[in-house]
Amino acid sequence: MPSSPSQNPDEQPGLLKILASVFSGVLFGLFLSKFDTPTKNDGEPIHPKDNPRPETTLGSLQVPATPQVPPTPTQHYYPDRRKDSTPRWKKWTEIVAVCIAGGLLIANAFVTVGTWKAAKAARDAARIADATLKANSISAWRDQRAWIVASANHTVQFEGPIAIEIFLDNLGKTEAKNLDGFVGIKIVKKGEVPDLAEKTWKAHIKINVLVPRFHKPVRIPAMKESPEGRPQQILTSEIANGLRDGSVSMLVYGTLNYIDAWKTLHWIKFCDSIGAYNQTPPNPCGDYNGTDENEPK
Repeated sequence: MPSSPSQNPDEQPGLLKILASVFSGVLFGLFLSKFDTPTKNDGEPIHPKDNPRPETTLGSLQVPATPQVPPTPTQHYYPDRRKDSTPRWKKWTEIVAVCIAGGLLIANAFVTVGTWKAAKAARDAARIADATLKANSISAWRDQRAWIVASANHTVQFEGPIAIEIFLDNLGKTEAKNLDGFVGIKIVKKGEVPDLAEKTWKAHIKINVLVPRFHKPVRIPAMKESPEGRPQQILTSEIANGLRDGSVSMLVYGTLNYIDAWKTLHWIKFCDSIGAYNQTPPNPCGDYNGTDENEPK
């Protein structure tokens, strides 16, 4: 009896070939799974279907392909991290350069602070020296400058027009130049409060140079306002008796300007009373007195 086709001994080697091919494909897939799957087009994995595989001779027999999924990286595994290949000597060179730059920056900061402190100390020392020199100069200037004072002669001539003699003295050690000013005489009764700032007639005084320790008398007439002009005040019996009993006084007051040897401008305001003038407040004569505080520049 003839044998069936499945029992044909000629077909056994073909089946063995098919089994050997399948077994080889499985081994090859397991072998590939042990390696990292190369990436393609921005990290997309290449699937096994893209790799050439040996085809079996039997078309009806298909072996399922094992998916080639790369292993999940652990927390400390970075597949995209590249190994740093910078030489060690270059790293140390960069570190040393950074340290040197930082040291220079810190040193520069210390030098800047030290320079600022030194400059401030120099400025303070210069300011103190200037203040000391100026104080010494001011002290010497005050000792040497011209000092003008004015006073009235209390001796009154009891007849004719009234005229009062005033004395100008330079108490300093240097001359006073271009002395210029006005002096007035006001007759007041007891209890009156005269206005020494009003614009009444005053005698003009002008002296080119007043040398130190020089006593210069200047005669000043007493004038009065009247419709006829400014006639000189006559010493009447009423005025004379008032000067004797204290009911009438004569105030001699004025303002003088002058320049010292350092070309500094000065002024003095003075007021002196002849007779028993009421000195109780308000006291316009005492309040009128004063002098400047100008110092050389």
